[in-house]
Amino acid sequence: MPLPLAIAGVVTWCGSAWSVVQPFIPGIVAVSSWTFGSHLVAFGGSWLSARWYSKNCIGAGLIGFYQSYWKMGSPTCMALLTSHVALLAIAIASMVCTLLMFLWLWYTTFKRLVYPIKKLVQEEFDPHKKFAPHKKYGNKSRVKHTHHEPDEEQTEHI
Repeated sequence: MPLPLAIAGVVTWCGSAWSVVQPFIPGIVAVSSWTFGSHLVAFGGSWLSARWYSKNCIGAGLIGFYQSYWKMGSPTCMALLTSHVALLAIAIASMVCTLLMFLWLWYTTFKRLVYPIKKLVQEEFDPHKKFAPHKKYGNKSRVKHTHHEPDEEQTEHI
C-alpha cells in the first residue's frame, strides 16, 4: 500500500472519529465539571463528617458501642450525624442531577446536530415520493411479476 494512501486513510478515519466525538464534547465538559465540584463537596463532606462522628462519638469495640448511647445525644454528635446524612442526601441528589443534565445536554446536541440530517435522509428516501416519469417508459414498470405454482414434488412433502 503506498504511503499517501495510508496517510489519507488515517486522516479520513480521524475525521470520522472526530465527527462522532465532537457533539459530546460540550456535554462531557459540563457534566465532568459539575460532577467533580458537587461530588467533591458532597461525598468529601459526608465522608469527613462520618469519620469525625465515628471517631468522636462512637468508640472502638464493645465499650465504645456501649458509651455511644451516652454520647449520642450531645450537640456535637447530633450535628455530625445530621451533616453526614444531609451531605449524603446531597450527594445522591447530585448524582441524579448529573444524570439528568447529561441526558438533557445529549438530547439537545442530538436534536441540533443529528436531527436535521436524519430529516434530510428521510425526505430523500421517502417511499411515497413521486418521481418524474421516465422519458421512454413513462410510469410503466419493466419488471414482470409472475405467480409461481409449486411443483407436485414440492407439495408431496408438505
